[in-house]
Amino acid sequence: MKKIQAFLGMLVLLSSTLPIYAGGQQEGEEGITIWTKYNALNPENIRDEWLKKTLEEYQAETGKVVENIFVPYDQINSKLNVAVTAGGQVPEISYVDSQQQAFYITNDTLMDLTDYVKNASWYKDLSPRALAACTAPDGRILCVPLNIGTRVSYVWADAWPNGFPRTTTEFLKEAERIKAEGHYAITFKASEKYGAEGLYYGLIKSYGGRYGDGKGQAGWASPETAHAVEFLRTLFKNGYAPEIDLAPGFDNERPFMQGDAVSFAGISWSYVYMNPLTAPDGTIFDNGAQSVAKAVEAGKIIVAPYLSAPNGEPVAAITCSALAIPQGAEHIAEAKAFIDWLMTTERNAECAEAIGGLPSLRPAMDTPTFKNAYWQQVAKITESYGAPYPALAEYDRALTKLAQTFEALLANPNLDSMERLKQAQEEVNR
Repeated sequence: MKKIQAFLGMLVLLSSTLPIYAGGQQEGEEGITIWTKYNALNPENIRDEWLKKTLEEYQAETGKVVENIFVPYDQINSKLNVAVTAGGQVPEISYVDSQQQAFYITNDTLMDLTDYVKNASWYKDLSPRALAACTAPDGRILCVPLNIGTRVSYVWADAWPNGFPRTTTEFLKEAERIKAEGHYAITFKASEKYGAEGLYYGLIKSYGGRYGDGKGQAGWASPETAHAVEFLRTLFKNGYAPEIDLAPGFDNERPFMQGDAVSFAGISWSYVYMNPLTAPDGTIFDNGAQSVAKAVEAGKIIVAPYLSAPNGEPVAAITCSALAIPQGAEHIAEAKAFIDWLMTTERNAECAEAIGGLPSLRPAMDTPTFKNAYWQQVAKITESYGAPYPALAEYDRALTKLAQTFEALLANPNLDSMERLKQAQEEVNR
């Protein structure tokens, strides 16, 4: 009953906030509609600029219009599901996050694209990791992956003369020295759902814990998760991480960008927003979205795996930005034609760089863009430690609740970790 009430409440909320149309088809023009989290009408970053350029090129080459509807990044998956479930107007194509797959399967939101994908000319070039991210447990392919985003650490190299630590134990030994030198040892997003997708997940999995029970339900209440909580508490208690990490939003990136923190637990697309950069020694990299790549090339920044438990392995959670065709979509042939046009080596490389991940087509890794030091380091981490997120039927709700629990545990060290983790798990699974 509570799940039904929650869904009805979300339906009311989402129906009152319609997606924003980025441009429109003129009368007589032939075309389709796509929902994305990128703003092609008023570009603000290289992701938006890539989409604007791509849609203009498609129209110039084919004479057909693809109308982009901008939907906020934290709403696009839920809004698409509500539109399909409610029998509302849906786009021909929608951006989807691969970690939401179990949510989409539970609600039967997406069309089965198995035959289409396996018969596509680009199928043979798909990365197995990328394809797996869009494949349901029963073998159905539900989306077309565009890139692979990987959780990685950005590190100011000079601050770590012996290299960035591999384990939490090694890290804490170095953290006190770094604090004495006037810097934070680490900064990371410790709030909201995206905090739960970041360092929290990597640490918990490396300690031997898990987020889900393998059947779509939450399963994080364990001693392993509690161990991860204690390490995170130490970071804030001892001043190794800035308090801004616990605040909403993404200001947690700034201490690293300004050289105040000497490592940042981010993701492969963080470079899109991390500019300009100032190293702890005052060196400035002001090259727009290429600032991180320039700093890596200069040897100032290295890319490393997330920290792991003392006896564990690092975990680099991977996700795919993907395109799907929702149930109820019209003009399916035209939707597939656009996806086919997009899935060439050169276009996939451009797309992957702009979105901020490794390309989903293997030949695109051989393009000049992905031969630089930054992408080679990301690729090595992905290959060595890449792991998918757990399948959670109520992904957003579950991770939001877990993040809120972590925020409370970190803000109040006197709270019992296991008790709070169990409460949160039971609430999500009701």
